[in-house]
Amino acid sequence: MFVLTETVTGLRWGEIAGLHVSGLDPVGGLIHVTQTYAYLLNETTGRKQWQLRPYPKGKKQREVPICQVIFIAAGCGGVEGRSRRGRASGA
Repeated sequence: MFVLTETVTGLRWGEIAGLHVSGLDPVGGLIHVTQTYAYLLNETTGRKQWQLRPYPKGKKQREVPICQVIFIAAGCGGVEGRSRRGRASGA
């Protein structure tokens, strides 16, 4: 599922690793990218370690449409009636 999500959304692997269920909006058809997982210097120990950063690369939060392929792979059905941006048609 990780590789599929990375491939069809264009998200970076650190953004996917940093996803939390609160960042998923299945009704709106969006993934809210608000944090990322990165290999950073721990200032206390002076060593690098994997940490969650409170912002993705570029320090801007963003929204990515959830592709129908992801809904199907996750067993959630399709996203019929949604536009390419992931929102309901006609909205």
